[in-house]
Amino acid sequence: MRTADELERRGSNSGALSKGANPLRLKANFLIQILLPTRRADGEPVSRELFQEITSELTHRFGGLTAYTRSPAEGLWKDDGDKPVQDEIVIY
Repeated sequence: MRTADELERRGSNSGALSKGANPLRLKANFLIQILLPTRRADGEPVSRELFQEITSELTHRFGGLTAYTRSPAEGLWKDDGDKPVQDEIVIY
């Protein structure tokens, strides 16, 4: 097997790679999840317009977005008291 340096110096014999291309150099990708509540602290639903603004902003800043919006996930968290609070979220 050839090393990445050898492939870069020689180019590809198969023609599949352009001369000087390094097939072993990978582009890094990151997965970032943003969990957004569907209701405010007072129980009122978050407006659809706000989710549309967030979608637009994230797409503009990062060049793309996948949102899981069809069936909200459920989460639990503790407020200052001992009783857990249930939350519905969408995942961006």
